[in-house]
Amino acid sequence: MDSALNSFQSPLEFQPKKLESIIIGSRGSDLALWQANYISQLLNKQGIETSIKIIKTQGDKIQHLSLDKLDGKGFFTKELEEELLAGTIDLAVHSHKDLPTVSPKGLMIAAVSDRENPADIILINKNSIDKSKVWNLKLNSNFGSSSARRKAQLLATRPDLNLIDIRGNVPTRINKLRNGEFDAIMLAAAGLNRLKLDLSDFLVVEIDPEIFIPSPAQGVLALQINEENEDLFIELQSINNKKVQNEIFIERKVLNLFEGGCHMPLGVYCKTVEHGYDVFVSKANTATDFPIRYHQFFDDREMAPILIHNKYLKETKKQTILITRNENQDSFISKACISLDFNLIANPFILFNKIGLDKSLIINYLTKTNWLFFGSKNIVDFFMELEISIPNHIKIASIGAGTGARIREYGFTVDFQGEGNNTEEIGLDFAKLLGNQIVLFPIGKKSLRSIQIQLLKENILEVEIYDTLSKPQKINSYLDILVFTSPSNVKGYFELNEILETQKVIAIGNSTAKKLHEFGIYEPVICRNSDDLSISEALFHVR
Repeated sequence: MDSALNSFQSPLEFQPKKLESIIIGSRGSDLALWQANYISQLLNKQGIETSIKIIKTQGDKIQHLSLDKLDGKGFFTKELEEELLAGTIDLAVHSHKDLPTVSPKGLMIAAVSDRENPADIILINKNSIDKSKVWNLKLNSNFGSSSARRKAQLLATRPDLNLIDIRGNVPTRINKLRNGEFDAIMLAAAGLNRLKLDLSDFLVVEIDPEIFIPSPAQGVLALQINEENEDLFIELQSINNKKVQNEIFIERKVLNLFEGGCHMPLGVYCKTVEHGYDVFVSKANTATDFPIRYHQFFDDREMAPILIHNKYLKETKKQTILITRNENQDSFISKACISLDFNLIANPFILFNKIGLDKSLIINYLTKTNWLFFGSKNIVDFFMELEISIPNHIKIASIGAGTGARIREYGFTVDFQGEGNNTEEIGLDFAKLLGNQIVLFPIGKKSLRSIQIQLLKENILEVEIYDTLSKPQKINSYLDILVFTSPSNVKGYFELNEILETQKVIAIGNSTAKKLHEFGIYEPVICRNSDDLSISEALFHVR
């Protein structure tokens, strides 16, 4: 396992013989050689001479099959490991995500590198851009990817994509995109950053690793040696990143417990936070199945992978969930509920009443403002229905990812998008960006103004475009889980209903949670963001 780093005596107990030179084994691709040379340079600074031996692997030789069709594990690493065991090389430098989770007998991961950006990046041909779609990619695009993990997450959000297997090293894949074989491809940010390739003829879309979950240990280099090479082990500790080592221990242990390899549709991403680790997981059964997402904080590195594994294996009875908004059968939440074996009831407890107003007032405000801030998807819809032209100089802000996605559906760029579920923090972040500029808020008549209170009054313009009316209804079905999407929906629900101790409650945002407190619900699960991904994570968390 990757944790076998304490098997040797410490430097205080064991004085190693100073190494003079070693042979580093590497695959022959541009990226693999960059990795080998990077480690070589670090060792050279320690006075160790290095040479690099290029070794061809099964994965390099077989280019006509997708990764999930290659037999066995370690098809990018096996030949390097054989040479380590034979003693023809001293050190193998691997992309850590390519390694099986158990090293062959006699070998060990002696150290890991700093972590390059772990995110995945979409490269889009400029004639395939559509800013109204998620990731700015046109409908029914031909998308190049051979990764089952990527395919599952791509199809969950963009089921229209035509996914096509693509093989070859990074420059080869980019050339296939450039030659028009694909509309878009996905690559790891780490490889692109390391190779410093010219990507100016593409739209580059980087996806937050908390949203699109990367492979375990993505962006990290593994330094593999023979277990008997104690001198080299000691030397490598000076370039070993222990923080990264702890994070990827969790990621790769989860992969190990699921007995998965590179072909498994599993993404795990861990980041160190105060007092522990934030872990994000996406797991599907196959590349075409809807992935189940999980997010949780853990304070115990050793227990985290076990608890995650147990969570996915836990058997549950079929449950009924209520969400206080409308959902169509093809929505992300509807599909997430099917994958979780939930019976979904989508039922809002409020009605929206558009306010008749003089559009010239808004047009006049738009001549005076620098920003337009949208606080919900409904506000976006009501504003866009007014068919008022938005001047090009105006920047657009969104309270969160869900609202940002709706803005993009209308073809607009989002210049500021709030993160998290704390509207006070979002307001403070926006205030730093706003400075002394003027911002226009289209709002509801009963809006809480949680963003506005963080700004200077002289910088704010407001226009009321709708009112919220209560729509009380008695729910006769037993509900296992209730998801409240706004304070108004909380109020509407409690007019004719109550919440039992046996029911689990989820709130989208702190404002909704505060309204629940007024009705005696003090510990709802609060989604980390207001988007559908976060809601699906909360649903899996409470099931």
